This record gives sequence, C-alpha cells and structure tokens, in this order.
Amino acid sequence: MIRDLRDPAADIVIQRHSDYFHRVPGKGPLLRLHGQPADPKGVEPPSREPPPARPYEPPEPLDAAAFRAETEARYDHHGLLDDDFMNMVQFRFNSEVLIGCTVVEGITNWAEPCFTDWHQLDGYRVQDTIWYQRLMENTRCALDAVDPETYPFCCVTLRGPVDMARAMLGGDLLCAAVYDHPRELKSLLAQITDILIETFEAHSALLPFYKGGQFNAHGIWTSGRSPSYSVDAAWMFSPACYQEFFLPCDIRICEAFDTTMVHLHSAARHHFISWSEALPKVGLQCSVDEVWLPTGERKCLGPPLGDLIPLFAQVCERTSFLIYGYWEDEAIDRAIQTLPQRGYAIWGAVRDPDAVRRKYSEEVRFN
Repeated sequence: MIRDLRDPAADIVIQRHSDYFHRVPGKGPLLRLHGQPADPKGVEPPSREPPPARPYEPPEPLDAAAFRAETEARYDHHGLLDDDFMNMVQFRFNSEVLIGCTVVEGITNWAEPCFTDWHQLDGYRVQDTIWYQRLMENTRCALDAVDPETYPFCCVTLRGPVDMARAMLGGDLLCAAVYDHPRELKSLLAQITDILIETFEAHSALLPFYKGGQFNAHGIWTSGRSPSYSVDAAWMFSPACYQEFFLPCDIRICEAFDTTMVHLHSAARHHFISWSEALPKVGLQCSVDEVWLPTGERKCLGPPLGDLIPLFAQVCERTSFLIYGYWEDEAIDRAIQTLPQRGYAIWGAVRDPDAVRRKYSEEVRFN
C-alpha cells in the first residue's frame, strides 16, 4: 500500500495522471471501481428515516488537532490510492451561499432562490462573506496542521455559472430571462463568474504545488492550478442558447487557470462536442444519469451507458474524459475496445471489480 505522497511510488501514479490529462497515446484508462449488487432486485430498501432538512450553516473553525488525527488515521487505513485515483484532502462546500442563496441540507441538498433584482450583485464583495472567509481560514489551518507535502490537498469544487444562476433565479425565471432580459442576464452571469474566479484563485493560491501541479477534487494530479466546477443545469438549454449565454463564462474560468475539470451529466450530451472544442485546457467528467430505486432496481434516466460510447469516443478525440456510471460487463468491454487508447478514465460500479482490474489494469498495480 502507498500510504502518502512521501512514498517514491507515488511519482509513478503522478506520471500516469499526467499521461491521462495530456492524452499521451498508447495508455490505457485510469480505473476507479467499486462493486454493485449481483442481484439488484434483492436489495432491501433503506429502513432508516431520512435526516430532517435543515439550513446549511457556516462551518465551525477547524480543530487542528482533530483534523490532524483524522487525516493521519484515514491514510493509515486507506492509503493514498483508490485504484488509480488519489484519496483527497478536500473541503465540502455548498457554493450557492457565495451569491446569497440559502442552502437546505437533507437527504439531498438544494438552494433556495434569492433573486431580488438584476443589480443585487453590484458592488458585492464575496471576500466579505463568512462563507468565503471561513473556507480560507479553515484551509490555512488544515495546511498548518499536517504536512502538505505528505497529503494531497485539492482546490474547492464550486457550482459553475449556469448552476449558480439556476440556484439564484430558479429554473423558470432563468429560462424566461433568456428571452425577457438577455442583457441583464449576461451582466449577472459575468458577475457570478467574477465571484467564482476570485474564489478559485484565492483558494488555489493557498495550496502547495507538487511536481509542478495540483490535485483536482476527483483525485487526479494535473499540471498547474486545477479547480473543478459543475454545469448540471446545462441540459435545460439548447446548444445555441448555451453558447450565447453560458459558454463565454466557462471559457473565462478555464482561461484563468492552468487546467480545469468540468463535471457534467449525460442529459447534457448535446453540449459535449462544443465543450470539448471550445474550452481550453479542460478535462470533462460525465456522470451517466442512472439511479438505484428504493426497490433495489436500477433505472436509466436517459440512454444507457453502452449507447453513449460512440459519443464518448468523439469527446475522447478532443479532450481528457472521465466517465462515471454503473458499468455492465459488456459496456466496459466495449468502451475499452472502442475508445481511443489515451486520455480517458472509468469510474463507477461493476459486478466484479477485481476481475476488471485483472483484465484491464496496467501490469504494475499500486495498491
């Protein structure tokens, strides 16, 4: 087991990550696998009541001693790696609070719209909010509590411009604004993008560089600074509409950093090619939209993973691509036979993780 970054074998993993992100030819996929039920219909629905919903509160100041003990114990037990990915030191953060939304936490989290008028962010300074200040303070404290050359810290993950706008306005008002207030919406999106860039820049500036790069929230090393953000709400818009209103914001974020990881869903597959062509120095991470129902049955919320592989192959010709989903044996076989042998990663549930590892992992395994 590789415990932490001090192990010389960690440099082999870093090189594999570099090969992945820079799409070096002839390299197989990075893998991160876990099991799924052999008989999904036999899975018992959860018996416990879901936790009651409550407002998201600012995190408490970090307890340095407790953080150090928890971090050391976690790496003692789990080590640095989860297959080819790294177990990260990261800070969970509901980023909608940065623009004034109330976030409610329960069995899932959601943001309450907070829109009042098109000028509510005029003169707004995210640096003055308790959310921004506590994030930076706790990060500094964490870096002082442990050796940052031993454990991989990653930049905070935030909602992207389209997601923040949906949180602030709500879906109906956001869609209506495209037609009724296009100029005002573009101005608001520019202000939201400023807030995201300022937060990413401040947080990544606190983090150490390792071998000339940093780690993103997905557990992958890339060269330079490497924030991650989501575009979950992109499915709501046509390619032309997204390219007019939201893509310029994405481009601004990606141009501000050395590398960027963008999280998206298969429901937004109509944007995949334009994202892979327009966003500089970006890696894409796609979650295939499927769920396990309380009955234990799996339900696709769109095309099944196997049907998306031809589109994924087109994306892989343009940028690095991380695919997350429930992988049937035939789908993972088809993906590895079809996708270009460079710049992609497979993450998710398979029926027999060890069998897949034996079949498709590189000769040298790290765990």
